Amino acid sequence: EIFGTEKSSEGVFSRRVSGLRLYNGLIHNVGGIGIVVKSTGDERFGTHLFDGVHLADCGRGYVEDIASDTKDLLAFNTKYTSSVVIGGSSIAALDNNFFERGDFIGAFRKGNDWRQGWSLLN
Repeated sequence: EIFGTEKSSEGVFSRRVSGLRLYNGLIHNVGGIGIVVKSTGDERFGTHLFDGVHLADCGRGYVEDIASDTKDLLAFNTKYTSSVVIGGSSIAALDNNFFERGDFIGAFRKGNDWRQGWSLLN
């Protein structure tokens, strides 16, 4: 799940030749667009998949495929063979105690990068 603030940018921003697969996700309350794909070339349609993703309260729109200038949800789902839906009543309110508050910003602490060894970063 990705929960932002009204001031946060995009929920998911995929660029260059990345391949992103997001399953059963929730992107909520982001100031920018929920899902942005900046990759070019038709291979992006085979490497990106968004399956069972619910979007709600995205400040500047829900989806965007920059290369084809697609911002329409139905066209986006068709191009990516994905199932992205706009939240509505399918998103339940979460209790404030649901998430554990961290003492750092981001996915890992400085000096403790759990991505090393199983992912390729450049």
